[in-house]
Amino acid sequence: MKMIASLCVAVTLLAGPVAAQSAAAAPSAPAEAAPSARQLELANELVEAQNVRKMYETSIVPMMSKVMSAAAVDSSSPDSQKEAAATKAALTDFMNQIIPKLLASSADIYARTYSEAELEQIVAFYKGPAGQAMLNKMPEVMNRMAQVMIPMIPQMKKDFVNDLCDRLACAPAKREAMLAATQQ
Repeated sequence: MKMIASLCVAVTLLAGPVAAQSAAAAPSAPAEAAPSARQLELANELVEAQNVRKMYETSIVPMMSKVMSAAAVDSSSPDSQKEAAATKAALTDFMNQIIPKLLASSADIYARTYSEAELEQIVAFYKGPAGQAMLNKMPEVMNRMAQVMIPMIPQMKKDFVNDLCDRLACAPAKREAMLAATQQ
């Protein structure tokens, strides 16, 4: 049961971009010109050139694996084994359904955001050597950025709480409680 609850949270996080796309297109949003067929074609080329499918696949699978590991399935229990097998099958089906939606949403967002001329230039960049180098080296860049940023997070949280408490004139006990909460 813990595994199912954890997967539901992960699925909700993954479905966010699709939900955001739908919310952006809600009737209360101002009218927006539909992208041209050429813009959509170029946007799809951009999604392909950026390896967006691979990005989604390589981010979703590890995240779901972590969620499943965190759920700590008791492999000796037949019910747990059955639940794990059903979860894996449901996850595969989910990925087969959500990734095409994420790709279509990504292309639609690009087509609505950039002009045809801009898309042509962006696609040319990503298909060229510099764009490919950027894509290929981005995991290394992100890893290095994380190595620099992660150690900063505790101090950043502490500084934020202190600044907020200074602005709100927090009582010392409240400041300490808030600082303690940042340590969790």
